Amino acid sequence: MIGWVYRKGLQMLCYRFASSRYVVKAENLNIKYLRSSGPGGQHVNKTNSKAEIRFNINSCKWLPEDVKKRFYNAYRNKITKSGDYVVTSDKHREQERNLKSAIAKLQEVVDEVEEEPVAYNPKPKKEPLHAKERRIAGKKRDSERIKRKTTAGRDDD
Repeated sequence: MIGWVYRKGLQMLCYRFASSRYVVKAENLNIKYLRSSGPGGQHVNKTNSKAEIRFNINSCKWLPEDVKKRFYNAYRNKITKSGDYVVTSDKHREQERNLKSAIAKLQEVVDEVEEEPVAYNPKPKKEPLHAKERRIAGKKRDSERIKRKTTAGRDDD
């Protein structure tokens, strides 16, 4: 759930998700508003409703190093040279809703990389003996049938 949180007289926007260990807060982001290409008609040309947030991974102190490393590995093509991960949103007509949407996108990315992926290396299973025998018997049956079909139409005189 995204909402404004008031603490010690400060107003900050944060995204709270039930399973999130790390909560993205607006105070850790560089927020900029741009002209939007989304809905709004002629109003779009006059207002800066598109929200662009820049999340600097290097200066982020609340993310552990292993999570930062997974972040870099997963999104290395989307991270700028200065270490910023850029998220934009222009779905809505209002700045605040676009900001909430962009923070939600960023929180989903952080939630995705916060968990260490589990290595899945299944061992090849040995085929049971009865299944192997059944498979070979079926192959023999099929080859005999094919032989009968090919030799039935021929006269070897």
